[in-house]
Order: sequence, then structure tokens, then C-alpha cells
Amino acid sequence: MNSLVFANGRVRSRENELLGQEKLLRLCDCPTIDDAIRTLSEYGYPDTVAEGIDAMLDAKTAEVNAYVKEILPNGYGLELFFLRLDYHNAKALVKAKYARLDNIDAMLAPSGLMDVAFIKDSIFSDEYSALPAPMASALREIDAAFADGKRQSGLIDATLDRATFEDVFIRLKQTKGDSSAIRAYFTQCADMTNILTLFRIKANGGDKRILEQNLVCGGEISADKLYDALELSIDAAAELLKYSPHSDMSALAAECVRDNSFAKYETAMDNKLLKLLKGDRHNMFSVTPVLGYYLAKESELKNIRVILTGIRNGVDRDMVKERLREAYA
Repeated sequence: MNSLVFANGRVRSRENELLGQEKLLRLCDCPTIDDAIRTLSEYGYPDTVAEGIDAMLDAKTAEVNAYVKEILPNGYGLELFFLRLDYHNAKALVKAKYARLDNIDAMLAPSGLMDVAFIKDSIFSDEYSALPAPMASALREIDAAFADGKRQSGLIDATLDRATFEDVFIRLKQTKGDSSAIRAYFTQCADMTNILTLFRIKANGGDKRILEQNLVCGGEISADKLYDALELSIDAAAELLKYSPHSDMSALAAECVRDNSFAKYETAMDNKLLKLLKGDRHNMFSVTPVLGYYLAKESELKNIRVILTGIRNGVDRDMVKERLREAYA
């Protein structure tokens, strides 16, 4: 417990560095990319040039990950958020293996609980025994499908996404202390992911078999209810889910189908998950301060990428602002 209190104390000292909504909107209003870079420098980000923005943000992401890993107390479940990076990298590496891609650095995230090179060696050698059991099982399933010529679009992502949530909920059973905040986070994440999956499949005219292949475990909304919703119209599906968890997200997903874009949904999902942690952010005896800081910084870096990409490509600023996640600060 002392190590948890110590870690929380360290991140609390860094919370003041997080960018609030006002600073993000000021950055968004910069007329040129050079103005935006100067503004970022005022906010404490490293000086760079326009061509070096992506590399700078990648380095900042790696720096934040390294810092949180350094202070991370073992066994409280915080490591599950780095596990996500391992599964992201596994997806990128499997795609590279089957597409025979050489340079995939841009597709990779920083190392999570496992070194990227170790995951790469395991995947390219077809030797999965040292990988987490859910990941190994998913990789064997993918290999078998490709060997049978079943190379459906989205197979790799769907199979490893299912394994991610399976692995998370297995490990949650082994955590010490109060892991209720982390369990609530992943439970809500599973439900909102499944709602998004349902409406995306409906938008593309998919059937129950495809939905079944793409649903993840751990949520509170039953698979049967989602299968029933698949058979209904878009509005009727949202109405069926009205009294299920996250009825607001079901309504938003239906709106996104009509708009032919799920960008608003993804932003709202990130906002809900981060807001889940805000209420307990000052509890020094819980995992919430460290977790909240890490996810807040992750959200901040996403926002900066969205803003700088919008400025660089001349996107209307109001459209850029709609894509911004809410600030934690």
C-alpha cells in the first residue's frame, strides 16, 4: 500500500502539467503549424520543426509510458493498461507477417508488458508458448484460418481484440487491493466496444455470425440482446438498448450510422471512460490517481495529434474541435 500512496503522490505533482480545455482550444485556433509548435513549446513540449512533430509526439508517448512504468506498484491491475499495447503490437506484427511488410515502425506502439522485439520474434517464428495464453490461442486461431484460406477482412483485429479482453478479465481476478475502478473501466469499455461493433456491423449489412466473431467478453449487456438488436432497424435497435447500460451511447451510435462516421462515438467513449476516474482522483489509497494521470496524458497526446493534423491539412477548426477529447485537468 505504501508504494501505491508513493506513486499517487508522484503523479499528483505532475497533474498541474496536464493541458486544460482552454489551452487545447487556444492551440486549435493557431493559424499555422509553426504557430502551433510555438504554442506547444510554451506549454512545455520540446521545440521541434513541422517535419518532426510526429517523432516528437511518439517520443513524448514513450516518455510517459516509461515514467508510469517506473512508479507502477505491482499487482494492483495498472499493468493491464500496458497489456493493451502488447495486443496492439501483436495485431500489427501478424498483419506484417502475412502481408510480408518490412518497415512497420509507424504501426507499432511502445512496448507494453513485453518487449516489441520479443513479440515479433515469437510471431515470425510461429512459436507462441512464451506468450500469454489468450494471445497464443488467438494467434494459433489466426494461423489456422489463414492456412485454410479464410482471410476475412478484420479477422486479425477481431480475434486479438477478443483475446485482449479475455486476458484482462483473467488477470483482474489476480489483482490485490481494491481493483473496482479498473474492473469498472474495462467492463464499461467492453460494453461500449460491443455497442460500437453492433452498429458498425448493422451499417455494413453484416449478420449474426460476424457479430458473434467480433463481440468481446466482460460487459454487462448480454450477447443475446445484441443479437436481437441486430435484427431490428437502426432506431429500433437503439430503442431496444434504451434500458441497458450506456443507452446514451446506443443512441449516439445510431446517429453515427446516419452520419456515416463513428468519430463522435469514439470521442464520446474516451470521454466517458476518463470521466469514470475523475470522481476518485484524489483518493491516495486507490489506483485511480496513477491511472487517471496516465489515461489523461494519453488523451492529451491524442488531442494534440488531432489538432496538429487538422492544422496541417487545413481542416475546418470547428470540425477539429468536435474530435477533441475532454481534458482531465
